[in-house]
Amino acid sequence: NQPLWIQSGTVNYCLYIKKILWIESHDKQIEIVYPHEKTVFRYKISDMERELEDKGFVKIHRSILVNVRHIQSIHRNEILMDNGQIFLIARKQLEKVRTQMQDYIKWDMTL
Repeated sequence: NQPLWIQSGTVNYCLYIKKILWIESHDKQIEIVYPHEKTVFRYKISDMERELEDKGFVKIHRSILVNVRHIQSIHRNEILMDNGQIFLIARKQLEKVRTQMQDYIKWDMTL
């Protein structure tokens, strides 16, 4: 469970990737959502997407990245997270989300 260090201005944030449920952008800030807390700081969602693209995160909407480890199910264009949160998947992201989820399941089964 290697942490990811992100610098925003003069502050460094330690993010525990496996514990993150999702990341959502609001204006020029991002909100990192954990099971029992949230962290908000200035950062571009596109930069965060680049940092996390090979770490089990998938963009489901222009402002939301979800951690595939915490997806409970995908039904049509909806994702149910393991904490009960439901998100709609943007139509153009749907195939990518399904593929990434299948890849994660295959990888997880090899462990």
